[in-house]
Amino acid sequence: MRDEAKTKAELIAELAELRARLAALNRARSAQERAGSGVDIPGDLFRAAFHLHPDPALLWERLPDGRIVLCQYNRAALERSRGKLAEFQGATLDDFFAHDHITAGRIRRTFATGESERAEVNYTLRTTEENTWLLASYVRLSDRYVFNSIEDITERVRVEAALRESEARLRSITENTEDMIFLYDTEGRVQYYNAPAQYGVSADEVLGRTVADFFDPQTAERLRDQIEQVAATGRSLSVESYIAWRGQPLVFLDQLFPLTDADGNVTSVAKISRNITDRKYMEEALQERNRDLNLLNRAGQALTSTLDVDKVR
Repeated sequence: MRDEAKTKAELIAELAELRARLAALNRARSAQERAGSGVDIPGDLFRAAFHLHPDPALLWERLPDGRIVLCQYNRAALERSRGKLAEFQGATLDDFFAHDHITAGRIRRTFATGESERAEVNYTLRTTEENTWLLASYVRLSDRYVFNSIEDITERVRVEAALRESEARLRSITENTEDMIFLYDTEGRVQYYNAPAQYGVSADEVLGRTVADFFDPQTAERLRDQIEQVAATGRSLSVESYIAWRGQPLVFLDQLFPLTDADGNVTSVAKISRNITDRKYMEEALQERNRDLNLLNRAGQALTSTLDVDKVR
C-alpha cells in the first residue's frame, strides 16, 4: 500500500512541477512577444527593433524580378547559427530552403496574401544541423518585405510531452485503482477527484465543493483540520478515518501530502484514501478472539490452581 501510494504521490507531484515549468515557459514567451512587438516600424527604428528582437529573426525581400532573398538577419539569429548565417546573406528562398518546401511555401503565401502565419515545426537547422522544435512567425511588412521570427520551443515541447506522459500514467493508475484520490486547494475545495463507482459520486458532483457539503459537521471539521494541517506545515500526514457514508460505517487509511510551487509554497493538498473497512473489522474480530482466548486461558489456569490446592488438602 505504501509503495503504491508513494508512486501515486510522486506522479501527482511530478505533474504539478511540469505544469509549473510549462506556465513559466509560457510567461517567458509572452514577455518576449511584448518585448519584440512593433517590428513593423520603418526605417532606423525598425532596424533597431529588429536587431534587439530577443528571438532569431530573418528579413526576406522580394526583388523586382520576383526572386525572394534573405536580405537581413538579427544578432540573435547570427548567434544561434554560430556565425554561419553570414554565409547565406543574399541567398534565394529556394536555395536557403532547398529541402524544406513547406517553409518556403509559407513565406511565399505571406507575400502573396498579406496574411500572417504561425507554425510549430520540428526542424533541422540549416546552419548548425541541430534538430529542434521551432515556432515560426511570418509577417508581411510591405509588398517588398516579410519578417520571419523563429522561437526555439524545444524545451516547451519536451515539457508538454513529459506532462502528457505523466498524465497518462496517472490516469492509468487512477482509473484502475480502488482508492479514492482527492486534490484540494488551500481553502479545502476539491480540484480533482477520482474514485470507484461503488461510492456513487461523480467528479462533477464533487469538484469545487468542500467536505462540509458531504459530511456531518463533526466529521467535516475533522477532515478539514487534516487538510489545513498539511497546508500549514507542508508535512505529510497518515491517519485512519472512520466515516459514515450513506448510513454505512467505513474506515479509510488516508495519506495526505502537500504540493508546492517552484518557491516551495504549498498550493494544494493531495489525499489518497484506501478503504480498509474489511481489514479493520477482521483485525478487531481477531483482537476480540484473542481477548476471549486469554480470558479462557486465565480461567483455565485459575481452575488448575484450585484443583492443585484441593489435592494438597
